[in-house]
Order: sequence, then structure tokens, then C-alpha cells
Amino acid sequence: MSHTYTANECHIHHLTKMPSTLTLYRLAVMPKKHHAKKAEEIPHMAVEINSISFNAKKVADYAELCGFQFNGKTVPITYPHILAFNLHMELMVNPSFPVPLLGLVHVRNSIRSYRSIGLNESIDIHVSLSEARDTDKGIEFDLTTQVYSQGERVWESVSTNLYRKSQKAIKSPYQPKALKDYRFAEFWTLKENTGRKYAKVSGDSNPIHLHKWTAKAFGFKQAIIHGMWTKARTLAALQPLLKSDAICIETEFKQPIFLPSKVGLHYDENSDGIAFEVRNKGNDKVHMKGRVSCISSI
Repeated sequence: MSHTYTANECHIHHLTKMPSTLTLYRLAVMPKKHHAKKAEEIPHMAVEINSISFNAKKVADYAELCGFQFNGKTVPITYPHILAFNLHMELMVNPSFPVPLLGLVHVRNSIRSYRSIGLNESIDIHVSLSEARDTDKGIEFDLTTQVYSQGERVWESVSTNLYRKSQKAIKSPYQPKALKDYRFAEFWTLKENTGRKYAKVSGDSNPIHLHKWTAKAFGFKQAIIHGMWTKARTLAALQPLLKSDAICIETEFKQPIFLPSKVGLHYDENSDGIAFEVRNKGNDKVHMKGRVSCISSI
């Protein structure tokens, strides 16, 4: 159940329970009556839910799949995104949201963790459609997520998605620059079923991640791994170097990682944090790039 009121020209939906993933995906495949042509057509909406608890088994399964050392006391820094995912979908399947959910491209994500979140804590989650922009590739829009514990903001993120106005591939007229040299690297082997395993622990069952034949329906030659798995796996590798739970990790998703595949995490540590790139086996294409650094608590 939910109810709606308007504050500062933003419709806020207060939920009393987490939306059903099955229901959300059923709504996601329903055709939209209107497709946005400009960023100004993206509505300002928000959804929030209070007193959400963590499921220890689900957190442990997620941590194992993403490479985190789970201590049974705190949740991985990327895990609040998993709890917020259904709220993201709740906004995007709303009839007033004029963009189809399936086929969206996740292009950027930033996370700010102000402290570790205890497995036994109860949290409140607020998600809003905060900003939209017209670009040469289509319409970009931001989903801002804020997590509170007993009134204290402990975590926030911004996920930027792209709605392509045309499904045709856009070729850049510029030649790619030579890739930067990094001092350190480690390599991961992703099996064909990695996308299905992540879908199970995250609830993100977008067909492009599940099977070759479902991905082909959306223009991919093979299934691709979730960008947020790549981000989580990267943080699991790099956070121990920072020795902190108060961090910011910013990422850009560049090219998809097809399954199965082998990729490398290349990185350098300096006084500003750790810069990194996830590259293909041939070390000539960048799948994801970004930086992780320590921050001051608020």
C-alpha cells in the first residue's frame, strides 16, 4: 500500500512494504503510452520506505559472489543499492514515467558511504528522480538514493541512466587514446552463469544479463554482466587498501562485459585515492573506469 502527496512540486510515494519484484517486472514489460522526447518530460518523483532490515543470508550470498570478506557484522558498502533497486523500479514503472525500463543503459554511478552499516540496523531509504539532461545519445536521468539510520544519513548514491532516442549504434568520430599504464593489476574469470547468479542475489533480472538468447532480443550478441557487479567486485578488491568504510567510489560504465569472459582490474594508488579501470583480456578496451577515495564523515 502507498499514498501520495506533493512537496516542492515532487510527488512522494510512502510505501509500507517493499514492492514485489515479480510485480515490478510484469509492469516493466508493459508498453508506455508516451515516450519522452526531451529531458523536461521526465517527472520529478520520489519514493521512500522506512524500517527496512537486512537478511543475513542474502547479504552473505551477495558478499561471496562479489568477492567481499563478509564479517557477519556489517554489510558491504555497495549492498544498500540492492535494497534500493526495487524502489528505483517502482519509480520507473509508474505510468507517468515516460521511458521504458527495459533497454535503459546504466552509464554512471557514484556511492558515498559515511560509515559502515551494521547488519542488525534498521534503515530508511529515500529514492528520487532528481535530474534529467538531453545529450547527443538521448536522455540521461539521475536516480538519487539516500539511506538513513535513526535519522542519520549514512549512505547515498546517484545512478545515471540513458534512454536512447534511437536504437542505432552511435559511432564516435574520435580515435581512442592510448590506454594509461597502471602499476597494479588482478584478473577475474566470469563464467557464463555469473549474470544469473547476480540476478538471484540482487533482484535485477533484466533479460540482457541472463542468457544469450534473451540478450539478443535487446541487441547484444551475448549476455552481459551487471555494471553494479563489476563495481562491487572492484570495491571488494580495493577497499582493503584504503582501510576505511567512509569512502566515495565513482564509476563510468564504458563497454559491456560479455559472458563468459576474462577481465583485468588495473589500478594505481596515490594521495587522492585509487584510480582504476576494468579492461578486457586483450587490455585494449575499457569496460569501467573510476576512482575510490576516503572521505570525511558528515
